[in-house]
Amino acid sequence: LGAAAYWTELAITRGQTGAVDSVDCQPGPCAAFKLIALEPIVLRWYTQTSIGIKTVVNEDRHLTTNLLLNGWKVTFNTSALASTDTPTTLLRWLLQQIRWARATHIETFQYPQVYSIHGPILFVTAMRRFYGPLIIGIFTIRYVLTGYTVHTYSLTDLMGRIVLCTGYNYAVNGKNVNGITYLICSQIFYQLPLPGIMFWSVLTVLEGGWGTR
Repeated sequence: LGAAAYWTELAITRGQTGAVDSVDCQPGPCAAFKLIALEPIVLRWYTQTSIGIKTVVNEDRHLTTNLLLNGWKVTFNTSALASTDTPTTLLRWLLQQIRWARATHIETFQYPQVYSIHGPILFVTAMRRFYGPLIIGIFTIRYVLTGYTVHTYSLTDLMGRIVLCTGYNYAVNGKNVNGITYLICSQIFYQLPLPGIMFWSVLTVLEGGWGTR
């Protein structure tokens, strides 16, 4: 499910920003950089702080932010494959997602100018992927406390998303997953905990631990 979630969500999202050379986080297992691009930012990257606290959970994210702020293009190849360690239990996977979300909040809140430099696609993709679920989490809490419904979820929209994403990713990446069933289930598997992940990561955004080994 974790592998299928990558192909149905992460690869297609980074493919969108990669099409305009403005990917906001180069993946650690398979990234290549120009030395001339790294030299001016290495010290600033390594010594980053947030509200006076040294950050440790967003090393690849902040490196990419610095490259984008310096005007470099960052692209992504959705068909590239690399071997890496990944969480093998649900708890470890959730902790990993929370750590990634914390990094996103730090980078977005501290360096919003990156979106003005690299155009609207990067901004819209970030808002949809990260802050849409956060807003849903806030709406859910308000509903529990007050009974007020902002809007009801559209099953038609959900089914349309599943059909579109599954069809596209099965055609492009079907060989990398164990079947179309995993591609369908992975979308529910990935989307359901996202509001909770985003909400908790905001509350604990300066937590210094990695949460995994």
